[in-house]
Amino acid sequence: MQEQTPIICTLDAAEKLERSSEWQELVRTAVEERGECEGGFVLTLRAGAQILSDVQTLVDAEKTCCRWIDFELPQGDRLTLRITARSPEGVAVIKEMLGL
Repeated sequence: MQEQTPIICTLDAAEKLERSSEWQELVRTAVEERGECEGGFVLTLRAGAQILSDVQTLVDAEKTCCRWIDFELPQGDRLTLRITARSPEGVAVIKEMLGL
C-alpha cells in the first residue's frame, strides 16, 4: 500500500489561483481526451513541441510546490499526462486545479 503524503502547497493564494488558471487554460486549449485512472486523471493532449514544453514547464513548477502530486509524462506516439495523488482528498484537489 502506498503511503499517503500530506496535501501541502507552498504557493500563496494568489499564486495558487494563477497556477490553477494556467492548468485550466492548458486543459481548455490542448486536451483532446480526458479520463480517470486509479488515484487521478489522464489527459491526452494535442501533439506539438510547444504543448509539450508548456506541459513540462507546468509539471516542473508543480513538483516544487506540491510534492504530493505524482506526474507521469511518458514519451510515445501520443502526448499523455497522468496526474495522480495518494488520497481521495488529493484527487479532489487535482480535479479542482484542472477545472474538471
